[in-house]
Amino acid sequence: MKFILGVIFVLFNASYSFSQIDNTVLLDSIQSNSDETYFYFSSNESFIAGANSYVLHIGAKPFLLNEHPNGNLSRLIFKVPTNDFEALKMNAEIVLVYGFYHSNTQQDGEGNLTNGYVGMHWILGQLQDFKNK
Repeated sequence: MKFILGVIFVLFNASYSFSQIDNTVLLDSIQSNSDETYFYFSSNESFIAGANSYVLHIGAKPFLLNEHPNGNLSRLIFKVPTNDFEALKMNAEIVLVYGFYHSNTQQDGEGNLTNGYVGMHWILGQLQDFKNK
């Protein structure tokens, strides 16, 4: 019985550690025109496509509209209305999250929410770090 429990424990931990592969996500550039601002992301692994969606958080503002250019799963482009982009604070933190979680929409740095982001996420820096990229 101890052997069986040991095998189950090892298999569970092996699959858990495998699912925790550290993939790198980069914000490559931000480009604007009169209507939309585009955030270009890349990853050393494929972005997950299908069941859930990625959410771009800039300060307290979540953005949902994104696509994989030409079906390339290692690239992700978010489209943000230029008016919304221009209203963002330059010191706003940029975070990419896999999945929409209501508590993540309250991460404005002004309240008392200090427990961080829920779900798989990447903290990429502040908007001012990428403004001229």
